[in-house]
Amino acid sequence: MSFPVIFYKYAKKINSTKIPPYASEPASLFPNVILKDKTNITNPVLIIDNDFINVVTGDPFYMPNYAYIARFKRYYYVTDMEWLDGLWYLSCKVDVLATYKTEIGEQSLYVTRSASESDGSVIDTSYPAEGVPVITNQQEDSPWNLDKDNGYCYVMGIAGKATTYYAFTLAQLEVMLDYIMSDDYVSLLYGSTAWQTAFPEIKAMTNPLQYITSINWYPFEISGTLTSSLKVGWVTVNTVGGQFKEITNFLKSESTVIPVDNKHPQAASRGNYLNNAPYSSYTLLFPGYGEIDLDAAVVSDSTSLLASVLVDVRTGQGTLYVYDDLYILAQITSQIGVEYQIGQITKQGFGTAAMVQSALSAVGGALSGNVGGAIGSATGSLGDYAKSQIPSIKTRGTNGGINNLDSIIALHSEFKLLVAEDNTRKGRPLCEIKTINTLSGFIQVDKADIDISCTSEEQNQIRTYMEGGFYYE
Repeated sequence: MSFPVIFYKYAKKINSTKIPPYASEPASLFPNVILKDKTNITNPVLIIDNDFINVVTGDPFYMPNYAYIARFKRYYYVTDMEWLDGLWYLSCKVDVLATYKTEIGEQSLYVTRSASESDGSVIDTSYPAEGVPVITNQQEDSPWNLDKDNGYCYVMGIAGKATTYYAFTLAQLEVMLDYIMSDDYVSLLYGSTAWQTAFPEIKAMTNPLQYITSINWYPFEISGTLTSSLKVGWVTVNTVGGQFKEITNFLKSESTVIPVDNKHPQAASRGNYLNNAPYSSYTLLFPGYGEIDLDAAVVSDSTSLLASVLVDVRTGQGTLYVYDDLYILAQITSQIGVEYQIGQITKQGFGTAAMVQSALSAVGGALSGNVGGAIGSATGSLGDYAKSQIPSIKTRGTNGGINNLDSIIALHSEFKLLVAEDNTRKGRPLCEIKTINTLSGFIQVDKADIDISCTSEEQNQIRTYMEGGFYYE
């Protein structure tokens, strides 16, 4: 049996559907090629009885590497050529991708990678990251005012009929504390100055700090109703340090907008997945709250963040909320108010209850005019006791600090760069069901369950190529 065969000297990738045109250089048509006995359609051996000549140029056509047999409707690779007894024996192997290009293009399959179309949200694990990341910092001014002359205040809770909170400047606070520790306050408390000569020890027994529930320093101003008097325990103190503020709204809010200008430098060209972990990380440094890890997947889609702190000025606790347009990225509570430590010299030891009772009796005698009784009572029950004790310091609150507030806001971003890619020969992730002929170039398919009329051997070859990656061109 003889039939025509077109031979080519043609360069193509072995896993490509590319087909040579008839006029490909060089090409040669042999009209009477004989098929060797005991051969097959997928791996035929062809017999030719003359030399190969380029039909276009007339030049000798040595070592053809490709062929098309119209009778079999198949393209073939020439795998070997043997000269025997004046004849050429050409061993061939079917090129299933070129032969069934049209049918392959009509298949709708799950494409995992493609060079012509991709989904940038799908993580591509084909490329490792470089060792040194790109680090950037965006900085904003601190929301806290640490200038003692302009901006911050002290909040004091004072017990009277109920606990009332007042906002003072530092100067007003010092005047207030100095006054309630003075002889004038003791005289106001007991309604007379007679104690100063009759019973001076009474000052050591007077503890105005018991009426102060808290004193906190805040790095911002607090609004309130201006007043010049307040009640400390049983008595009202007027005009101490000028006008200060009585607080009625105990929540103070401070907000800062933080632009998100930095995104992964390779994300625009290689996929938005690079803006997510583990390739991108974002950490917010906020004074008073330390370092806060943010969800990179959310931050990468944002143009700015809103950091808002809501402080309860009665307790000093502040809750930081970090938002983007839709989500709360962080909610953290920390101590913003710094406790202000105060102290008073007091007596410590046994018999305190009796001591206090005696002191009150003595004061009562002095205030009623019985100065001798007051002195005698003090000498017998309180005076000797007071003289025998060593003073110690009684304190309220703990020493605080502003060091954790003394910093700027910073959005710290860290991006891990990937090594160079080869999209032409590896493609990018797609992970969608696609009709193959809508794509081009490199394609890789998962489970290439093709529906093509061909031999089982050819079908297995096509599946192997498609699942391993092939070129549709």
